Amino acid sequence: MPDLDEHVRTEVERMARQVDTSGALPAVARRVRRRRVLRAVEKGSLIAVVLVGTLLGIVEMRLFTSSNTAGEGATRTRIASATIAGDLEVVLIAERASAGGVEATVHAIVLTNRDGRWRVTGDALVGSRDGWRWDRSIAPGGVCRLVAADAPPSAYIEVSLATDETDGCSAPFLFAVERGRVVSR
Repeated sequence: MPDLDEHVRTEVERMARQVDTSGALPAVARRVRRRRVLRAVEKGSLIAVVLVGTLLGIVEMRLFTSSNTAGEGATRTRIASATIAGDLEVVLIAERASAGGVEATVHAIVLTNRDGRWRVTGDALVGSRDGWRWDRSIAPGGVCRLVAADAPPSAYIEVSLATDETDGCSAPFLFAVERGRVVSR
């Protein structure tokens, strides 16, 4: 009986001679190249998505934010707010009328919550028009005091803003909210 290992080796060699490997190597090379191209496209697509997302975020920030720094045009900025009993909100808004202007006008706006929606029901000028400094109004500490108290039949608001005087704060401005309207006291 012939040696089994010799017989297996002979059969493997015979079968290897029968297999045509002339087209196998180029096909494998094509598959490797195709995979490399697909990986490069995937990486490029990922980079493009990240860059486009970043660009859209920057554009959105430019379009949907308001400027709070002097010299960038007319601006309205919320500087303080207080809520009374969950249905009345007082918001202080500083408004600069012109680009580069240092003067600001401050409004006390009253919002009332009806049926789950906030509606503006009153507005009062705090002090005089263009009577405040823009940079002081919007800076931390620009509002020295904002007190809102509910004393039926009306609510009361007291506002004091930062000034250039030695004590740093204005005399208090007093308002009453009567039937949603803001009345100076």
